[in-house]
Amino acid sequence: MYNTYLTLLAKEWIESLRTSRLLIWTVIGVFFGILSPLSAYFLPEILSLVGATENIIITIGSIGYQDALKQYIKNFTQIGTIVVIILYMGSIAQEKSDGSLSFLLVRPVDRISILLAKITGAKIIIAIGQGAAILCMTLYSRYLFPDFPIARFIVANLFLFIYFLTIAVITISLSAMVTKPIIAAIGSLGFWILFSVIAMSRQLGNYSFTQVSDQMMQMTEGFPVSYTPTIGALVLMIVVIGIAYWRFSRWECTD
Repeated sequence: MYNTYLTLLAKEWIESLRTSRLLIWTVIGVFFGILSPLSAYFLPEILSLVGATENIIITIGSIGYQDALKQYIKNFTQIGTIVVIILYMGSIAQEKSDGSLSFLLVRPVDRISILLAKITGAKIIIAIGQGAAILCMTLYSRYLFPDFPIARFIVANLFLFIYFLTIAVITISLSAMVTKPIIAAIGSLGFWILFSVIAMSRQLGNYSFTQVSDQMMQMTEGFPVSYTPTIGALVLMIVVIGIAYWRFSRWECTD
């Protein structure tokens, strides 16, 4: 089983290169890593230019690395969520439709190995893209904001990684349950919206995985961090993987 898993993981890596999945996610990471500190730093000038065209004086307080960090977290999580869903909505469902999965299963190949290889492949891609974002964000922020806390920022990105990984696991798991990628995409968006609503609840909000990225700001600023959302994310991933495997193991190639 282990050898099969490694072979499938190698297949996922080659596929990520062939489909430009790695390239797309890395470009997204670089984009927000560069845009966030630059847009925060030049925000006063941008607002003053806009105000001048309307004969309005716009004043804002001093800009610090906190503003760049807020933009990085907000923009990266919002756009990144959509990108991750699009990248992985057809990870298994598409292979069901085009028959390539049927070709694998007659080898035979363990279905759990297929599912875990997909998730591990996504984990590697997310880590590489986010690594590029961290590098760009660190370099630009350190140059524009000398007091930028590099060490805490790098460590805090683990929360953002868990957030994106949760989105990927949900999408891949749903893709294993259905035969059409668009259904997996809609289901993943539904999960995201549902847990965003749950995050507003006083009783259950702290367990929503959508709160994981918020802890990144806390850690970077040196404030106390709550690991409850992280625990909630890990439990959710285990549950959806279990349900996906149960459903996937009952799928027949003739379906």
